[in-house]
Amino acid sequence: MQPMEGTPVVARPIVWSRKIYTRKRLETGLESLVVLKEPTKNAAGKQIGWFEVIARRLGQLDLGMLNNDPMKFPPTVREVIATNSKAHEAAQDKRGVKELFDTAKGQTCIIAGSGRSLLKDLGAIRSRDRGRTQVIAVNAAFKILGAENVDMVLAIDWSAKKDWWEGENLDNVKCILGAACPPEMIELFKNRYYFAGTLSSAMQDGDKAWEKYGSLEQGFVASYCALHLAYKMGFKRVVFVGHDAAYTDMWYHHNEKISMERSEYLKSSFHEDIHGKMTVTDMRMYQGMQMLNAASILIEEDGVEVVNCSQEGIWAS
Repeated sequence: MQPMEGTPVVARPIVWSRKIYTRKRLETGLESLVVLKEPTKNAAGKQIGWFEVIARRLGQLDLGMLNNDPMKFPPTVREVIATNSKAHEAAQDKRGVKELFDTAKGQTCIIAGSGRSLLKDLGAIRSRDRGRTQVIAVNAAFKILGAENVDMVLAIDWSAKKDWWEGENLDNVKCILGAACPPEMIELFKNRYYFAGTLSSAMQDGDKAWEKYGSLEQGFVASYCALHLAYKMGFKRVVFVGHDAAYTDMWYHHNEKISMERSEYLKSSFHEDIHGKMTVTDMRMYQGMQMLNAASILIEEDGVEVVNCSQEGIWAS
């Protein structure tokens, strides 16, 4: 695959390197790893400012969160999130994610992303030792695995699609969600465990009423939230699969081809993948992997082993 004219070839695969991070202690005392990205240009030649990427030590989050301003979502999106939260507030049988904390000590957690490479790992997931290994499916990964191969599904996005889960027997699946998620999930999942953190991006102080259920760290990708969940549950080993962070063979998800229009909208660029070939990623995926990378380093220092076993993409371990 040859790069499109005007599209930058940016970097080799992301690796578990500590050299690219700067340690920083926030005003609250919370340790963090920081990455300052150099500005780059998209296919149209427009300069893109890459964000400062921060991963915070998950074991210290009681020292305080960052005081971020709400994201500048369009009014229509803010209205959707506000409507979703009201539906979840009115729902019955709500449980808190903190009920799951410290319930999986000594076990292994598989965090499954919806990258195309997840299709290669179905056999290993199906044959796992279910008494010692649990699976968290992030977003559309559930559709690949099926309910019989998933212990928990995690969603944080207001735009999550009900067809990711519709038609499955969800009686034995725990749903980990925030109040920004679509209200259709209330009827789909009976075992719902809520966490605070998904409303502040659109509603000032929107999460205060949800803090009693427990909180999970937010990032550019839902898997960052899933990693915090795995850490809080006490897993001794976390294994990532399906985390390509790239449009593997030009697939956005396992069953969704990427269009040229969407690729341009997402500011895509070419990177070398873990096999030494060229692939396409975008700024959001790239930054998400940087956050997962940094957070993994920090929780490994706290005694949790983290392994990325994704068979495609730009995230090398």
